[in-house]
Amino acid sequence: MEKNPYVPYFHKSGYTYGVSIWETNEYLHEHPKANFRDYIWGRLNEYTLKAMNSIERGDYSYYIQNRFLMAEFLLEENKNYNQALFLIAEGIFLRVNCELRNRYKICVNVYNNSYAEIFSDEYISQGFTVKDWLYFPIKALKVIKREEEYSDDDFFKSLISDFNKCLESNPLISDLLISNEDLAGLVLSMMNDDKDLVEIICSQIQLKISKEYIQQTTVAKSQPTEPPMIKETQNVNPSQTSGGQRKSKWLMIIVIIIFILLLRSCFGN
Repeated sequence: MEKNPYVPYFHKSGYTYGVSIWETNEYLHEHPKANFRDYIWGRLNEYTLKAMNSIERGDYSYYIQNRFLMAEFLLEENKNYNQALFLIAEGIFLRVNCELRNRYKICVNVYNNSYAEIFSDEYISQGFTVKDWLYFPIKALKVIKREEEYSDDDFFKSLISDFNKCLESNPLISDLLISNEDLAGLVLSMMNDDKDLVEIICSQIQLKISKEYIQQTTVAKSQPTEPPMIKETQNVNPSQTSGGQRKSKWLMIIVIIIFILLLRSCFGN
């Protein structure tokens, strides 16, 4: 076990951070001097690069979850607490300002498609509850705060600093759902189990995201729709159509006359 420390590490599940014990064994066999934790960290970085492709399609969930996993991995080493804090802060920032918007649209569209004839958009918007989607690694944040001996005020300032860095590195995010100060307040309130303040901040997010959606749908509905395309086969000359109808009518009359004559012939005999 001393020569293969990765064995007890994987022993519980055999699969950690998306890396199996067999993959690790094969890698260490090819690289005897390598550290198994460096291998796992490298794989997590690979997953981050792959997750960035999902971001281009508007899906942030994979990237966010990977950042949380990387922070958890760092905390196992009982060091690099501030690096772990930044990874978590980045995940929280993107979850609120990007993923939350996408999930809201999906949920509300489901409600609209199901109940559009019964309820208004304003009512249906309430089917999405912000705080139900705010999954933050609160336990990990408490560990960082304790180990770094942060006061509430210092931790609050550190969160704001990290959120500001995230905003600077994401120029496409021009409009925040809430300010970075309020977001830091939300995180600290969740850590301190201040349910009243959490409710107030979540209500602010709920209100803004509802207004955003309603404005977007209103603009979409007000835009003129293009006239339907007419297939070439439908472009028929009216005179040709009426002529064809007259021919069909005379053929029908002739058939009826022949049928009547046949009946009279049969009864006449």
